[in-house]
Amino acid sequence: MLRSVSVAVVSLFIASSALAQLPAARISAVVPPGGKSGTTFDVKIEGIDLDDIAELRFSHPGINAKKSEADGKSKTGTFTVTLGNDVPVGVYDCRAIGRFGISNPRGFFVHDRQTAAGAKAGNTPDAAAKLPPNAYAAGQCSANAFDFWSFTAAKGQRVMIECVAKEIDSKLSPNLAVDDATGRELDRSRRNGFIDFTAPADGDYLIRVSDALYRGGNEFNYLLAASAAPRLSHVFPPSSKPGGKTTFTLFGRNLPGGKKSELLAADGKPLEQIQVDIDLPIEPAAGQRLQSAGMVAPSSAALSGFAYRLKSDYGTSNAVPILYVGTKPEVETEAIETGKRNDLPENAQKLSLPAEVAGRFYPRNDRDYYTFDAKKGDVYFVSIVCDRLDQPAAPLVVVQKVTKDDKGEKLADVLTSPEDESNPGTPAFRTSTRDFAMKWEVKEDGAYRLLARDRFSLSRDDGALRYHLSIRKPAPDFQLAASPVSAAASETAVWNPVLRKGGTAVLRVNLFRQDDFESDVTVSVVGLPPDVKCDQVTISGKESVGVLLLSATNDTKPWAGRIGVVATAKTDTGELKREARAGAVVAGSNADPKANNNNNLDMIVARVVSDLAIAVCDEAEPLTLTTADDKVYEVVSGEKLSIPLKLSKAGEIKAALKLKAFGPEAFKGLKEVSIDVKADKATVELDTKQVKLPPGTHIFYLASPAQFKYERPGGDPPAKPDEKKNGKDKKKLDAKDVSTTLISAPITVRVLPAPEAEKKDKKK
Repeated sequence: MLRSVSVAVVSLFIASSALAQLPAARISAVVPPGGKSGTTFDVKIEGIDLDDIAELRFSHPGINAKKSEADGKSKTGTFTVTLGNDVPVGVYDCRAIGRFGISNPRGFFVHDRQTAAGAKAGNTPDAAAKLPPNAYAAGQCSANAFDFWSFTAAKGQRVMIECVAKEIDSKLSPNLAVDDATGRELDRSRRNGFIDFTAPADGDYLIRVSDALYRGGNEFNYLLAASAAPRLSHVFPPSSKPGGKTTFTLFGRNLPGGKKSELLAADGKPLEQIQVDIDLPIEPAAGQRLQSAGMVAPSSAALSGFAYRLKSDYGTSNAVPILYVGTKPEVETEAIETGKRNDLPENAQKLSLPAEVAGRFYPRNDRDYYTFDAKKGDVYFVSIVCDRLDQPAAPLVVVQKVTKDDKGEKLADVLTSPEDESNPGTPAFRTSTRDFAMKWEVKEDGAYRLLARDRFSLSRDDGALRYHLSIRKPAPDFQLAASPVSAAASETAVWNPVLRKGGTAVLRVNLFRQDDFESDVTVSVVGLPPDVKCDQVTISGKESVGVLLLSATNDTKPWAGRIGVVATAKTDTGELKREARAGAVVAGSNADPKANNNNNLDMIVARVVSDLAIAVCDEAEPLTLTTADDKVYEVVSGEKLSIPLKLSKAGEIKAALKLKAFGPEAFKGLKEVSIDVKADKATVELDTKQVKLPPGTHIFYLASPAQFKYERPGGDPPAKPDEKKNGKDKKKLDAKDVSTTLISAPITVRVLPAPEAEKKDKKK
């Protein structure tokens, strides 16, 4: 459910990183990136194109912000934030609204511990800042340097050292180390931001914080704590049916009343365990809800569940996910105190189909065997959730037919899980996972055996490697996720849609089809402002990706707010309706990958966010591409169609446009369209036979990298301090070269069925 990151190293379109982009509000940091509920404090936002920021919006109504003032005047980029007493511990999205739209979301962590206000990390051991017990301090890593903090502990005292980074959308991949007063290293962790430390003697200790790749800057911020609060590893079983009170076992460290378990964590240290009763929601919508634990990866967007945290006298723990499933799962015999392990074929655990099982791949090289009977003609779907439970894994499942004769047991493979990941997403919003779902059509009556294991398990002992195995009757269904398509030069840049007058923005929709769900799905946008329209689209039963095109009129008014994406599908049992989960890139790069700079090391991180938001700004789109006639173009199936295009530009473009088609899968076969720098017209030639476009209404768009002169409204952004020294502190109105992605207005084509007589002639 919480697989950590979505990584990409290539972009759909790459332009020179030296060129500016069309202005669009983007947040790179909120400082500090969180605070204690029930308090009020100032935060400063940092980023790009944050001109005239008038408002901060949070995804929880109990978090409010107003502009800070100094000497009766508003402080640029600074807001006074009040966290209500009723705001639960968790990560919430923060967005800024200004002249150039509503920004990307940035994670903001609300906690229930003290805050080390004013504490600033030192850059040498002697300058280390004191870290109060059970308190969070905010920091920011610099490139090629360490942040130094200190804390005091008594001999034998256990201290949980945690660095909150990915949860707040920081680019920091934290390396932590603990040194004694002499500088001798006592413990360290790489990338996971956590150390379970026990003091060997009374005294002061140093914490060193750095990025794993020694990067730094305002996007590499963090919260650091050295506390006695509980630290959860995982919950078992990892899944349950919603409704009523359910007993779970928590595994972790410093658990109140916890007892030692037989499990080891990934760092080799023992885990404790306690049992807790948790009330799971019983309302029908519970199975469609996805409550974030702060970092839900695109691959987990189709899952349902919620985040659980354990309270204690020293503060609330980190979050662990609990999945919602249709049936309460059986527990693997190895995972309960039966004295009998299912890691040998002769000890295979007996199941009755259909079955749901909660298990774990532990210890290393663990193999779990299950046996069951099946009848010829039965159809099941065999699936597993493991890789998406915040522990990278490569699950393998093999189903075998078991027969016995005088010579012993004979096995025949009937089903094997795929080794490759599938990726119906994009470089910016990758939904690929090593988890899988396989259709099994039983060919013979008899006994069958299933083997489940982790391909990575030879190298590690980690009690958190859990899984939920399902062998179920077909239950066709779907979920969907919607995410903005970047109009920057790089598709993998941090971006949020901002519509200019006459402009177009794109939302990409990913369908997650379950159990051979093949119905057409109709998708539409709700909550749009006046003068912004978006035609609904139908994603055919053979496709899993669609696009929604939002278009602003030439006289639309400024607006910023949330929108929703809903989908419906008709089935034999009635209509299904689903609301899309929202997604976004939260850490990206505009850099040319060939450039030798800090951004060249960046991973692209995307996640599920609280909502979709768009803005309309009071500026005309400087470069637009529309059809010459504002109409629906009709063509008979099997015939050709010419669609005239019109290019409107405020200034000269620097290079010819190379337009590619995007939309339904069939349009990928459309030939590229070129428009010369001096031209303002072009034609799209559509051969419905060649691209195999079926009868029906289809909406697509054209896109191309574009460079042109652009004059920023109100002048250039304020000069930086070093620019002021060089006399560049005055605002300029000179037009400058910008690089962007030109997105055309929607193009609608209606393909009519071929006449019956013509069909008969073709058959002859």
